[in-house]
Amino acid sequence: MQKSRASARLFCFWKGSIVLADYPHKRLLLVVNPTAGRRNQRLLDLTLAHLKVLGWLVERYETRAAGDACAYVESYTGTARLVVAAGGDGTVNEVINGLAARSDRLTLAIIPLGTTNVVARELGLPSSAKELARLMDQNHCQPCYWPRVNGRLFAFSVGVGFDAAVVRGVNLAVKRRWGKLAYGLAALAPWLCWRSRDYQVQVDGQPYRADSILVSNGRFYAGSFVIAERMRLQRPEVQVLLIQAASPLALMRVLLALPLGRFERMTTVRSLTARHLSVQGAGDESLQVDGDCEGALPLTLSVPAEPMPVICAD
Repeated sequence: MQKSRASARLFCFWKGSIVLADYPHKRLLLVVNPTAGRRNQRLLDLTLAHLKVLGWLVERYETRAAGDACAYVESYTGTARLVVAAGGDGTVNEVINGLAARSDRLTLAIIPLGTTNVVARELGLPSSAKELARLMDQNHCQPCYWPRVNGRLFAFSVGVGFDAAVVRGVNLAVKRRWGKLAYGLAALAPWLCWRSRDYQVQVDGQPYRADSILVSNGRFYAGSFVIAERMRLQRPEVQVLLIQAASPLALMRVLLALPLGRFERMTTVRSLTARHLSVQGAGDESLQVDGDCEGALPLTLSVPAEPMPVICAD
């Protein structure tokens, strides 16, 4: 049967195989965080322009508050089979959770507009609007695993200890104006008063202790720093990094290893792969989840068996 010019044939990897589906129209749902997009409005506008030239119809939704993107995507009843998160990593996190709560399976794409854009970097997404539009149009996607921490999915990182203390201290006004500099300023106070912690950790049932903990779902941390060389979003596991640093000096040595690409090689860092993780602490300290403060100890993490189709680079 002859297809109309507006029709789309979408290919997607699912559970290790290729799924072919025909849809009567090229239609996508665009979920935009207008605050995150201020510095990258041109990338968003150009990508949409290229998609429209390629025949895509765009349903646009702009978020208004935290949690808005998740709720809207979960309850969406339109016909779009591609959901595009246009914003930073926090927006991506919300869209992932909204998609996972649905009974059907929609494909995720990202237009990176945030401060660090770690997920986009993990997926190898280009900075060119034309190339982003091409990847979406040709539906280059792979199955990605989003681990679940305390009942909610995360995209790339969870932190306990120093990492969470830094994120908790970030001034949002400074972040909007100066970007990554806000994290450096927020790190000073917790670093100066850092002392030994005693987190009780279970990694796939094996007991450990640590002064600080990072959990990575991919290679990158805080933008371009590599902390888990072998980890990929396409693997059904996470990298658990247990940090032993009982003083500001010991912590500084670990932090300096980040830009040098030697984080996993530090003798004070133990790197383990896992599908299940639990962390107990002395109190109900907050967690860092995908660059934001969210939830609190105790922490329970697991990797779901079902992946999600996500647009990625060639």
